Amino acid sequence: MYDEDFGGPYVPPERTRATRMFPARSRASARGFVLAKLRSGAAWRQLIFESHLERTCLLVLLSQPGVVDIWDQPPQIT
Repeated sequence: MYDEDFGGPYVPPERTRATRMFPARSRASARGFVLAKLRSGAAWRQLIFESHLERTCLLVLLSQPGVVDIWDQPPQIT
């Protein structure tokens, strides 16, 4: 039953759709990622954040049942 429900013992998450990446190390900010299963996709996806405020906003968005998709780190506005 486990294999039928989840497609096997382990299915890796989809990669992020972020258009810009951040440096891996920083002393002054909280950088990382969250794994989430959104209504727009069938698999879990990696969502990256670059600050504590972005992480908090991401968690609030993920708690809303009406949110279908999230685009993390969209292109820079010129």
